[in-house]
Amino acid sequence: MSPTRDKNLQFSREKFTHREIKNNYQFENYLTLITKPAHRISLTRLRLGCHALRIQTGKYENRGALIPVEERTCLVCKEDCIEHEQHFLMYCQGYTTLRRELHSHISNVDTHYNRLSDNEKTRYLLRAENTITSKIIGKYIHLIMFKKRKETLLIHNCNKRYKFSY
Repeated sequence: MSPTRDKNLQFSREKFTHREIKNNYQFENYLTLITKPAHRISLTRLRLGCHALRIQTGKYENRGALIPVEERTCLVCKEDCIEHEQHFLMYCQGYTTLRRELHSHISNVDTHYNRLSDNEKTRYLLRAENTITSKIIGKYIHLIMFKKRKETLLIHNCNKRYKFSY
């Protein structure tokens, strides 16, 4: 394999799940632990990269022209940060209140969680290996990804579409 091809694979979004999330290829326990289908589907979509974060949508949202990764910035917090899974889970200012609740719930169940780095917390959240925390994680991701994020972007799109000039 050529060095260029190897470098592209190393940083590809498709490799994200396999490099950071999947430890081995087997049935994932969260699929049975998270009993609410909407919560389970939300976590699965985030893990698979089948979501509406700009790291993925930037591949096709510009009439088929690929938007460079560094330009796939978050439309929720508008902090000029690339909107990828870790930004969504750990940093986006648009979800601060809900994220604090998530971290609080998880640290109450798993005291080890607070000692993790942000990268380790991201992996912890996406792996959802703990019986109790997997339900919390599924609910949080669903709440943010498919409710709050849609509301925020709807407001953003309306403001963009209907600019009034005086």
